[in-house]
Amino acid sequence: MDGFSLAVLERTLELVIDAMEPERNPEIAAEVNVIRQYIESPETEDSADLRRVVLQLAERAHTNRQFLIAARLDSFAQEMTHARRNHDVA
Repeated sequence: MDGFSLAVLERTLELVIDAMEPERNPEIAAEVNVIRQYIESPETEDSADLRRVVLQLAERAHTNRQFLIAARLDSFAQEMTHARRNHDVA
């Protein structure tokens, strides 16, 4: 993921924290932590696991009627899928 995408992902996490209160939901808190670790050190996370976590958080956002957050997270998951396909082909 490029620098701009990481900045948008970080801002999206800020929206998650404001809107979905991870301190009240341990699953959301765990997902936020995994994504935050990726932002801090992108090369250490397995992209398949990260994609799964992003999709789980997107589903939680959708369930909580946080549609902008869900759409952004879905977009990141698609970007990760596309990047993985390109990496697998190379």
